[in-house]
Amino acid sequence: MAIAKKKKVAKKKVATKKTGKKKKLKNQVPPAKVIPSSASGVAVDMTPENSEPKE
Repeated sequence: MAIAKKKKVAKKKVATKKTGKKKKLKNQVPPAKVIPSSASGVAVDMTPENSEPKE
């Protein structure tokens, strides 16, 4: 019983991380489109670099 509970907790944590990443990507895409192409290019270059180390 205890092992089953631990597995469920681990699965929930993974799901939370995945949803968080998807939400962050969706939030970063619209602002980049509103910003001029030159500024959006810088933002797109900076966001992946900032997201990778956070992992």
